[in-house]
Amino acid sequence: MVNIEHLTIFVAAVEHGSFSAAAKALGRSVSGVSMCISNMEDDLGFALFDRSTKRPTLTSAGERLLIHAQTLLRQATRLEDVIAAVNDDVEESFTIGLGELVPIQLVEEQVAKTIRQFPNTKFNFQRGTRKQMDMLFVNDSLDVLIRAQGAGVDTDADFYQFVIADTVCVCSPDSELADMDEVDNETLIATRQLVCESMFDNPMLKIEAIVSNDVMLLSSMNDLIQFVEQDLGWAFVPKCQIEDRVNTGALTTFMPQFALSTRGIAFDLLIKQKAHTRPVATYFSDLFTNK
Repeated sequence: MVNIEHLTIFVAAVEHGSFSAAAKALGRSVSGVSMCISNMEDDLGFALFDRSTKRPTLTSAGERLLIHAQTLLRQATRLEDVIAAVNDDVEESFTIGLGELVPIQLVEEQVAKTIRQFPNTKFNFQRGTRKQMDMLFVNDSLDVLIRAQGAGVDTDADFYQFVIADTVCVCSPDSELADMDEVDNETLIATRQLVCESMFDNPMLKIEAIVSNDVMLLSSMNDLIQFVEQDLGWAFVPKCQIEDRVNTGALTTFMPQFALSTRGIAFDLLIKQKAHTRPVATYFSDLFTNK
């Protein structure tokens, strides 16, 4: 009866080009590989290789079997990974919350590494305003939360500041602000400022980053940046979030009279204390805390 071991040898013989190369790769004798293939052919009732040539080549029946054998071996490997994950108490699912202010550029590498490290865990992502994300985190709908730092400690979870993102003032190239060497306070106060709701709901950022008397609130940072491109106002944003658009000329940065653009936005990773013992949560948080 054909089993996983037989299929492994068969696939290796095909992928390595010869019985001898397969034997070397698998740490077996050439005679052992050859005998296994012969036994498979006897059990199946048809030839897998044409041995009339210098190197055995697949028959049409062998080609059909190869596709299914490779699929079955991948599934077997995945099953082994799932079993190992269960034994290691790896999370079946893991939900990451991102505040709307968090540029994906700040977290994409850590997220990608974690997904590759735990291929059998189902990952989910939630993005929303500060209030929405805080509520989901409190209700245990999120395993971790990444958000802009607030004015004080408002959680009993563990939190780590992992970066302070540089910020800039930005406007459309068509804006009158783009032609000024330095934009004075009076002009900024009188010109519409586009503000993300998450910044408006953050007491510290609201005090430091909102200047204009004419404020338009948007829940989405992507929408905010698009509206700035359409010259509907200026904005104060993380630099990494608009660098590509500045480089292509869709947006331009400007220098305000006050020191707003020299300040950054600090971002925190929040994780509940009970989650620290779980493999995915531990691995993910370690990427941010450089452990």
